[in-house]
Amino acid sequence: MTGRFLPCTLRARIFLILFLGLAAAYGLSFTVLYVERYVSARAAMLGTLESDVATSIAVLDGLPASDRVEFVEPLSRGNYRLMLGKGLPGVPDNSQHGTEIAALLEDAVGRRFPVTVESIPDDTLRLPAHLTLSDGSPLTIDIHPRGTMPVANWLPYVFLIQMSLLVLCVLYAVRQALRPLEIWRLQQMHSIRTGRVRR
Repeated sequence: MTGRFLPCTLRARIFLILFLGLAAAYGLSFTVLYVERYVSARAAMLGTLESDVATSIAVLDGLPASDRVEFVEPLSRGNYRLMLGKGLPGVPDNSQHGTEIAALLEDAVGRRFPVTVESIPDDTLRLPAHLTLSDGSPLTIDIHPRGTMPVANWLPYVFLIQMSLLVLCVLYAVRQALRPLEIWRLQQMHSIRTGRVRR
């Protein structure tokens, strides 16, 4: 049944097997590297978020309410922004990502301030976290989770070049591997024509 989907010639079959095997190995390696890059970037983002938020909340909590406004922007970072007050309205985020960030923020502040993470329905890239400082003032941490860096524009072209080189190398390898067999076949045909069959 599977023979119907295979090429007719031995050369084409060997080429197909080698190409699919090497392409699968190449794709698996690329997938592993991408997943490892994503996990590393996410771990770095969460670690930086934990340390920076702990410092920012400690500074704001130690300041009088009237002096906090001028420190909000300097204490904000690229992946989060501090906002005095309740911030934008949202809905409770009970996803695994939201629960993980809430637990991370609570650990960062020493679990002195209960943290509630919400999501904004129209903006999936923002997770506002709400807490109350020691004097009862509400504080919002507008988190912008960062994923991996975007793929470079030249990467697809490099991928096409690599696949082209893979095809050429497989073709050359198949040709070199089957060359003795082709020579033997030609000798057999010549022997048959001349009446001498070589074994």
